[in-house]
Formats: sequence, C-alpha cells, structure tokens
Amino acid sequence: MLQVADETETKLDAEALLSLARALEAQWGAEGVRFFCRRTGKEGLPCPQADSYAVALQGPDALERVWNEAAGWDVVFVLGVNEECVTTRADTALAVLARARAARLPAIVVAPFPTGAKGLDAPVCAPWRVWVGQEERRVRVEHDGSSPFNERAQSDAEKALEHAFEHAQTHVLENDLVSEESLARLVAHEHAGDCYLANLTGLLVLSLPSPLSRASLPTPAAHLERVLKRGVRFGAHALSQAGQGVLLSSPERFLRVVDSRYVFTEPIKGTRPCSVPPRAAEAESLWASEKETAELVLVTDLLRNDLNLVCEPGSVQVYEPFFLRDAGGLLQMQSTVFGTLREQKAFPEVILASTLPAGSVSGTPKKRVRELLDALETEPRGAYTGIVGVLDSGGEFDSSVCIRSVFVDSRGVNVGVGVGVTALSDPKAECEEIRWKLEAVARFWKGPP
Repeated sequence: MLQVADETETKLDAEALLSLARALEAQWGAEGVRFFCRRTGKEGLPCPQADSYAVALQGPDALERVWNEAAGWDVVFVLGVNEECVTTRADTALAVLARARAARLPAIVVAPFPTGAKGLDAPVCAPWRVWVGQEERRVRVEHDGSSPFNERAQSDAEKALEHAFEHAQTHVLENDLVSEESLARLVAHEHAGDCYLANLTGLLVLSLPSPLSRASLPTPAAHLERVLKRGVRFGAHALSQAGQGVLLSSPERFLRVVDSRYVFTEPIKGTRPCSVPPRAAEAESLWASEKETAELVLVTDLLRNDLNLVCEPGSVQVYEPFFLRDAGGLLQMQSTVFGTLREQKAFPEVILASTLPAGSVSGTPKKRVRELLDALETEPRGAYTGIVGVLDSGGEFDSSVCIRSVFVDSRGVNVGVGVGVTALSDPKAECEEIRWKLEAVARFWKGPP
C-alpha cells in the first residue's frame, strides 16, 4: 500500500526510493512507472585560475579528497502514468509543459533533438498522477517487500545489455561510428569560417547480433537501483507505453529554473579517460589542452548568449569555469552559466523554445551548424542529445541532456555517441574519443548494479 504522508515525514534514502519504485510497479506494473532523479554533492574540482588555464592543486591528494566526499540524491520523481502522447516535434513537448504548468501538475517530458527532415518519433510523457519529490512532499511506503517483477528476467535483461555493449564496442573498433571523412569535412568548414564548434554524432543499434527488443530492458525500479548505486548525476526511465524513450544515465544538466526567477545551465566539454579517483596529472593534462579548453570556452559563450535571450540585461554570469567532473570514468570540464529571468520569460516552455537544442551537443552558430550536421550525419538523432525534463507542481524545472544513455525508437534499442569538433581537431583523435565515450556507457551496464 502506498501512502502520502505529511511534511514531517523523514526524507527518502536510497533503499526507501527503491522500495517506493517497486511498490508503484506492483500497483501499476513496470509499463506505468517513470522516474527522473538528480544527484547532489561536490563531485569535481574548480580550476582556481581559469583565465590562464593554470592549475594550483592544493596538494597531491586534492582530487582524491574531492571525489571521496559524500554525495546524495536531493530529489527523485517517481511517477505513475496519467496521460502521454508520442510526438515528432520538440515544440509538442513544450506544449505539454505549458499545459502541466497551468494546471500546477508535475510532468516529465522527453524533447528530441531537432534534425530537420530526419525527424524521428520521440516520447513525451505528461502529466502524471503520482509524484514524489523530497523538496515538497514526503512519502511512506508500505508493502510486503515482494518483487513486482521477475528478478531472474531482470538479471537476464541487464546481462543482455552488457553483452550487447561488448558486441557494439567490437563493431566500433572495426567500423568508425563517426567517419574520419565527415570529421575532416567539418574541420574544413571551420577553417572556412562556416562555424566554430560542432558536435558530430553517430548512432549504433544494439544487437547480439540480432537487435535487442523493448523486453530486453530493465524495469524502472531495476534501472533506478543501478543509477543510485553507480552514482551518475542524472537518471531517468522515461519509456512510453508504446515502447519509445530513454534510459538516462547522464552527467550533464541542461537547464534548471528556480523560484520561477533564476535559471542556470552546466555545459560540459573536453574529455580524457581517468583513474578512479582521478589523478592530478590527468587533470593537468586536460586543462593544458588548447583544443579541449577551446571547446568549453566556445560552448560557454554560446550559452551565455542563449540565456541573454530570456534573462534581464547584465544578469548573466559564468561561475566556476573549467570545473572538473568525473563522468563515468571520463574526466570532463564544466562551466556554470546563470542569470535572472525576465518576468515575461520565466516559464520553462518559453525558456526551452529560446535555448533548444542544447549548445554543447549542437555548436555555434547554431543555425549554420544544424544545417551542416543534417548533411553530414547519416541517422536522425531522435531522443539522443535531446533533453529529459521534469516540472514539479510548484513550477520548478530541471533537465538533463540525453547523452551516455540507452534509447528506444522505431530503429530498436540504440546508443548515440558524439564529439565536439573545432578547427584544432584531429579526426583520428576524435574517433578515439568516440570509443572512450562508448566504453563509458558500457561500464554503466557492466556487472551487477
């Protein structure tokens, strides 16, 4: 039995969250439950002298101290279906947000990456009839503890994903997911001044060697357990009842709106494999790379421009540029860009209309880059590099960029991987980065949670 308790109820810990997700699955079945959650805690180290890219680490164990700090989950939305639709357009997702906000209902949406003529169905799920959030509402879960799904089948499903990724990595070693020719053409466009930064992507359908099915995927509760135990920043299980959507395990926030007044975004760029915990030498290597730091500078400036479209003049600022983040065994840099919203722009759907697609997965200038990517990318991205967003009943909005995740659409179960390309890019090195990122997704699914 599920009961909503009063405001004095103790906040949920990880075990209580899993218990809740299983109780909801028992009530509605796995097809009727979705979740989105975000992780807090100090997970990286800011660069103290960002302007010169210099590093002044506070002792040889500084990174280890930071990564060993405790971090928890500050809010988890676990939702039961009320209504949902399937859309081919991101603006339909924005309409769902507007409707939910007007009705003061929580909602979760998946907005696909807009890819011109190559558009692909992507799910939008909203509004919902049950919402659980630690910031506004507490819950008490009472049930007999029995599992609402076949645990052996779930174990088999996760093993199937792990083996599919092993097969995928072998495929990528033999056939580049993003061709060196496409990368070279994009670099040539940048030397010609057509663009300054572009995120080129490829998509791989997972197979064993036959394609995986929707039934091969974990239930929401099983995915939630993996997200909580693996400690990724953002997790979501947002599959429509038609079987399309995303199993999110992303390191990147897109937009968060607080108090209907403030907005911030946290783009990540620059990539290096790293130890666990990362070593000081690995951090210094990433900060010392002219090409990697240029990527973050360009995307930070792009997002400053995007936020200026919806924020009060003079309010947009950059905080902690070149902050280091461990993204599933990859070391990446992050900036935080924030501003004060104009009163007439302070609605999530309005902000998204001005800022989608996310700058870190498109490029600058956006219009020209999207034209180039539409010509160079052989497959539509679908939900990959789109966003998963959650609106609470009080109007606060948070969202994550759909990267490092598993997607389901009319092509089957698939994974997308991309690289940031600048005029300094070496096509061979970018192909190597593709492999690093695919390995990072595979690590999330390897072994038990």
